[in-house]
Amino acid sequence: MSRAWFALAVVAVLGLIYVGAGLPGGPAHAQQEVAEGASTYTVSANGNASILVNSRTGRTWLWRNSADRNEPAVWLPITRIDTAEEAAKWKAAENERGNRGGGGGLRPLPPAK
Repeated sequence: MSRAWFALAVVAVLGLIYVGAGLPGGPAHAQQEVAEGASTYTVSANGNASILVNSRTGRTWLWRNSADRNEPAVWLPITRIDTAEEAAKWKAAENERGNRGGGGGLRPLPPAK
């Protein structure tokens, strides 16, 4: 189950990187578009995952239930990767972790443009 959560978090982070790149509707634009007094937080739910986004700062969190049902669920911060170099380092580390654990790792990133 933890692999599924991790994969979901990876997809969420990569999606947020794409949206956060300054494209229309991304956090860079949302900071300008949020009206005074409007809510700055949005929750996006998909299946068993929920992501909380602060539209003013672009910060994001992943909702995580505790394995012990007696403990509270928490919002975990999602690390944002902003450059191709950071993404390449992250993917290289993931490949290494995947190779140690017998997993297949990740496909290589295309060269940065």
